[in-house]
Amino acid sequence: MCNHIFKPFYIIYKYGYFAIIMLSLGIDEAGRGPCVGSLFIVGAMFKEKDLGKLKSIGVKDSKLLTHKKRVELEKEIKKIANKLKSLK
Repeated sequence: MCNHIFKPFYIIYKYGYFAIIMLSLGIDEAGRGPCVGSLFIVGAMFKEKDLGKLKSIGVKDSKLLTHKKRVELEKEIKKIANKLKSLK
């Protein structure tokens, strides 16, 4: 398992003021790799203020969740995420 968390940010200008929005980017992979089988990589970016929502809906290490629970969480994660990108 390979989990990486990065802390990017962006600056917005609105109504004559600058604001810094803190983001969290999580990246994870699953699969056997290109020599043995498919490899899937997903990155999801969230506003820091939304991280509590992930915990409250039960997001944790996917290996600790049933397939059914991962499918349920996928829909909720997509609603909360600022950006989501997957590669195969």
